[in-house]
Amino acid sequence: MRQLNKLKSLRIQNGIIQKEIAKILGIGLSTYIQKENGYMPFNEWEIYRILKTFNTTYEEIFVKEFERNYSYAKPSKKARNKNAKISNL
Repeated sequence: MRQLNKLKSLRIQNGIIQKEIAKILGIGLSTYIQKENGYMPFNEWEIYRILKTFNTTYEEIFVKEFERNYSYAKPSKKARNKNAKISNL
């Protein structure tokens, strides 16, 4: 389960309760709660409505903090040592 803490924070900061955002998305309250808590995914239309409602980007809400900070996977120490040996040949 991956909670969407950024979505919850934006919702609270904007004074929107879960029932209101569920209505904006055209889904039931319990369905919205499951989606906000990461038990169910948002579909494309729901994501679009969320982004328009909060005037934000997909990355800001749905991309994990780690993924925003690293655009690529860092090689392991073993892989770096192997690459160093190859380049020294």
